[in-house]
Amino acid sequence: MTEKNNQRSLDKRWPQERIDREAANMYYKFLVNIHDKISSNFKGLAKHDPNKWRHFISVNETLDQLEESVVELDFE
Repeated sequence: MTEKNNQRSLDKRWPQERIDREAANMYYKFLVNIHDKISSNFKGLAKHDPNKWRHFISVNETLDQLEESVVELDFE
């Protein structure tokens, strides 16, 4: 985001606080999206205890798949 911001004209540049807020918002939406996708594949998972979440994530290699997906991301 900072790189893109630096390419803007001076009068259109965002202050660092806004960049930080936007980055935090993108991160939050990313995590919510992951949670929703996992929950939709395992009905009622959100209602279970953390151990069931860990088991599901481990058995389905969710973190490995997530890592591969994140590496492939292209931020514009």
